[in-house]
Amino acid sequence: MINTYTWHCNNVREKQPSLQYHNFSHVMSVVRTVNDICNEEGLILHKHKTILAGLYHDVIYVPGANNNEEKSAEYFLSIEPDEYEIADMIKYTSINDHISSDITFENNPYSSALLDADLSSLSRNVFSFMRAQEGILFENSKTTEDILLSVNFLNKLREKGFIYRTPYFKSKYEDLAQRNLDWFTYCFGKKIEE
Repeated sequence: MINTYTWHCNNVREKQPSLQYHNFSHVMSVVRTVNDICNEEGLILHKHKTILAGLYHDVIYVPGANNNEEKSAEYFLSIEPDEYEIADMIKYTSINDHISSDITFENNPYSSALLDADLSSLSRNVFSFMRAQEGILFENSKTTEDILLSVNFLNKLREKGFIYRTPYFKSKYEDLAQRNLDWFTYCFGKKIEE
């Protein structure tokens, strides 16, 4: 599975710019975290599908584009044409679905696991958190508007009142992620004022 993914990813990514954050390391972190969440929450039945969605969720990533998830899902369906459920999970990793409250653990536990895994960098220690945010900002540094979209996404997550959807991530990482977002907003606000 990983070798096939690596071939597909290299085939697609050779046409894309070098990415500081949305790269193979991020994807592997998401896959490991999806596996951990599914194990902690007892989500075994469709765990393999969720892992595949995590593996392909950023196979196409063009900084600043608003349809990366849609394109990644389309690419996945070109390889596995009957796996619509996995393609839908890939689509759910869009910014709008991260900000939305429509997907809950109760109505969609596997997509909740994937969304939490995709945002797991928000709950790392402050230095790893900032390194991840620097990578994302670097990727989106073509225009001031691109950078502000990234910052605005973090602010909307913060204002939503919760980041994580699975009971495991809520109990273990929600407070740290919220503190990191508060700190980032404070620091970024200071830089804008200067």
